[in-house]
Amino acid sequence: MIDVGITLVLLVAAVVISEVALGERKLQTGLASVLRVWVVTGAMLLAHLALARGSGVLVAGVFWAGAFLSWFGMRSHVESSILLRMLYLLRGRTMTGDELVAAYERQYGPEQRVEELVRSGLAEKGPDGTRITAKGKSILAATDWLR
Repeated sequence: MIDVGITLVLLVAAVVISEVALGERKLQTGLASVLRVWVVTGAMLLAHLALARGSGVLVAGVFWAGAFLSWFGMRSHVESSILLRMLYLLRGRTMTGDELVAAYERQYGPEQRVEELVRSGLAEKGPDGTRITAKGKSILAATDWLR
């Protein structure tokens, strides 16, 4: 039973520390920081199991990988949800449809999305405009491979 408690504590810690590590950054920009959090907390869990019981490490490793992927999928979906962002903009006030779309474009429009690509190292701005980086090309190659 104690292993379940420690697992839950480390899981909550991984989620909370991941949010702190991200701060204002998007998940794609702060992924390396988040991965470090999950690797360290997962290693703590696996070390505890190995020392306390000597078994269950493989099962816990599979669980931890699944927990990370579940958190990542949900966090990524919420972060990219246009409807949730529009609801956030509507909190505490009413707007017409046109006002809502204009507010959304101001806060999450093309300029902000390009800036996020630049911050994440997937694109860079130059005198001739914005272009994809080697990191961006590798991400595109990976996503092409996944299709």
